[in-house]
Amino acid sequence: WWRHMGKPNLAADNLLNAERRLPAGVNDELRADILIRLSGWRTGRNEFALADQLATEARELAERVGATEAALRAEGSQINARKDDGPQRQLEAYEALALKQRAANDLEGLQATEENITMVRNILGQIDASAFDTDRFDADRWFNGVVALALNVDRHEGVRRFREGLERLASEPAYQHEPDVRVNFARLLFDVGDIDGCRQEMLTALQQFEQLGNVDEQIKALQYLASPDISPRTAGISFAERAVELARTPGHRAVLAASLLNLGERRVEVGQFDTALEALEESLELEPSPHAVFSLAYANVAAGRPESALAPYTRLIEGQRGTGGAELIRLLVARAQALQALQRYVEARIDLDEATACATDIDLAPEIGNALGWAHVNAGAIDAGIVLLEAALANARDPAARRRRTGEKRSR
Repeated sequence: WWRHMGKPNLAADNLLNAERRLPAGVNDELRADILIRLSGWRTGRNEFALADQLATEARELAERVGATEAALRAEGSQINARKDDGPQRQLEAYEALALKQRAANDLEGLQATEENITMVRNILGQIDASAFDTDRFDADRWFNGVVALALNVDRHEGVRRFREGLERLASEPAYQHEPDVRVNFARLLFDVGDIDGCRQEMLTALQQFEQLGNVDEQIKALQYLASPDISPRTAGISFAERAVELARTPGHRAVLAASLLNLGERRVEVGQFDTALEALEESLELEPSPHAVFSLAYANVAAGRPESALAPYTRLIEGQRGTGGAELIRLLVARAQALQALQRYVEARIDLDEATACATDIDLAPEIGNALGWAHVNAGAIDAGIVLLEAALANARDPAARRRRTGEKRSR
């Protein structure tokens, strides 16, 4: 959920907790999957040595239990992490991996590897000109090439090639992956600051998913459009309500819980507390996740009922004790804010002091740093609050950090 909502740091915190709680020797294939995901997160933060270490451990686990596809995924993660090998050696490693994946009939993994091969060739200047051959238009090759171009070479040139390819599609037979292409294009437009273009492409993708009858992808598109970064608040709530309506179809219990959670959070943002609490309570009843517990507690504070939030916050904090992660900091700040609302300032400062101690060695997400800074200011520790706010602002201004927060959907 956190990854889908564009918060990879919080997603990683939960993955770390899941890996720690798996007893040794139990479900090693699941442990390998978690380690592969964590490796990808570390690679995205340019922490290549740690990423390689995680991928290597995952590969050893997967090979030990005979999980072939997981072992091949882990090998791909190792190659991703070994940037210091240089693009030529990476290319050779990817090509060798592709041979193994073909032999194992791992078509999904093979597709990802072929995309990586294209990207590395772009870095090496080995761009296959035929990928953008307008006389022999191949939509798969064109749009895979565009994604590689945008990720590794030039995002603005990627925008131009996306537009050119979509114009070509208009005169071609129906292309089954066009909605996915438009989702990728929308995310790229967001990255280059074209919010209106991003919203329009995602709306077009939504219409195409509707025509295909793909309910799951419709819900994902609606949840993306509901984001306050993409749509004005009233429109965002409308998109979130449509997602909930679709998710009420049979077989979507978990998706319904997530959609209700999203709707409740959007309603809190505009002060619609009564209907927000209804949506959040229904979400919590369907899926009693820590995220739902937190959001309901937060909504109670926003609605002027901070006393209702203290017990849920305390349960969540106790569950995070010892992790020292960003999630624990976020919970401590939230409880401090509830305590301040109740004028229990001494207890609020205790939570803030613990949050500050936890934050010392953590690259905080800007959202958490901002909340922590303002909580200090509101508690009277203005100088300490300014230091934290300045750090949060510097983090928010980092374009790479921004891309990590918003996420980026890869080509099919």
